[in-house]
Amino acid sequence: MSNRAWMPLYVDLYLSHTLDLSTVEHGALLLLIMKYRRNGGLPADHEVVRRWAKMTPNQWAESQDRLLGFFNTTQGRYSLADKICGAGARRRVPIALRQAVLERDGEVCAYCRTISGPFHVDHKEPWSLGGKHDLDNLCVACEPCNLAKSNIPYSEWLEAIQ
Repeated sequence: MSNRAWMPLYVDLYLSHTLDLSTVEHGALLLLIMKYRRNGGLPADHEVVRRWAKMTPNQWAESQDRLLGFFNTTQGRYSLADKICGAGARRRVPIALRQAVLERDGEVCAYCRTISGPFHVDHKEPWSLGGKHDLDNLCVACEPCNLAKSNIPYSEWLEAIQ
């Protein structure tokens, strides 16, 4: 359980995914996101979730699939509710760690082995999928490989390029 009295909210991301929601659904979704973050998830009991959303049984019956869709996760990826609150947002690798990766790997792309830059420091397990800023999770990638890889996990990317 988080003791934070605040939460980040990526307004553009929120709005881009909620244009079809009614005013009541917007209020319910924000209440559910707050409870979700505070409690580390939503309970399996939909009646409890309905009460958290402050919706009548009829409102819930009409809206539950749309609202619960914001909390679905697949293959360990962040849910849309997580992303709306900033999970998986791009964050720069600290400069000292970037320098350590470049010293370790040199100016050679880990994927195509080119020695032509420009080079990026890439997360093997993408930050957006829960990858960390750890030396073991970082490698040098040429710009074309890094941009093409996007947020594909390292093992899947290696299979795709071989």
